[in-house]
Amino acid sequence: MVHLLRGEWKNVSSRMSLKQVLTHFRKQMTDWSQIQEWMKGILKEVYPHTLMFDFNAIGHLVESINRRYGSFSMVKGCSSLKTTLFELESQKPVRVRISDFYKKELSGGQKRIAFSEDISYLRSLGSINRH
Repeated sequence: MVHLLRGEWKNVSSRMSLKQVLTHFRKQMTDWSQIQEWMKGILKEVYPHTLMFDFNAIGHLVESINRRYGSFSMVKGCSSLKTTLFELESQKPVRVRISDFYKKELSGGQKRIAFSEDISYLRSLGSINRH
C-alpha cells in the first residue's frame, strides 16, 4: 500500500528501514485508518475463512486491492472536494466567491491541493457567473 500511495519504495533494505518508512508514511497519511478498514473488507471478501496465507494468496490479495483502489480513492476524493466546496458556499446557494475558491487548499491524505484552475477554464465550463 505504501508503494501504491507514494509511488516509490526507497532504500528499504532492512527491517529497521521498513519500520522507518512505515512510521513516516503513517504520519503523512491522515486517512490511513480508513484505508486499512477498506483493505480489511477486501481481505474478508476475497478470503473470508483464511487465517494463513501463502505467497500466491498474498499476491492475489494485492492484485485485488490494486484493482479496486482507483474507485475507492475517487469516491473518497470527490466526497472531500464536495465537502470543501460546500464549506466555501457564499450567501447565495450553490455559489462560491472566486476569491474564496483560490484561497482554499484541499487537504487530503498525503497531498495538499490548491484550487488553481485558470479563470478562463472555469469560464469555458460555465462555472463563472457575474451576478
